[in-house]
Amino acid sequence: MRERRQCKRYRSKEEASAYVAIRPTFHHIGSLRDASLAGLGFHYSVTGDKKPLSEAKAPIDVDLFVGNNGFYLPRIKCRLAYDRPAKIQPSFALDMEYRECGVAFEAPTPDLRAQIGLFLEHYTAGEA
Repeated sequence: MRERRQCKRYRSKEEASAYVAIRPTFHHIGSLRDASLAGLGFHYSVTGDKKPLSEAKAPIDVDLFVGNNGFYLPRIKCRLAYDRPAKIQPSFALDMEYRECGVAFEAPTPDLRAQIGLFLEHYTAGEA
């Protein structure tokens, strides 16, 4: 498979505890896997009556935040790049589906790119 990404991806630092929340209901909150100036990759779970993000209407608004220090970047307009079952499913919950998702930023402003750049500088652990 040919790599189509135009920006370098960076792994999330484990100790940073970075998360992605999907607006407006916040029913989907996932842990950040990787990030770039063009988008985010994360894992999330689907339980009960929740539906996968692949069934969401476009565009998607996401919030990016770090749980232990107050970094918060709300209402990032994105489009869904992929949403698929994760290769590894948790064994502790039989009624839960673990998914991996990627979103691309929709027309990022210079301010958003600067804020994402700061996030990449301080909360990532090198290239993915």
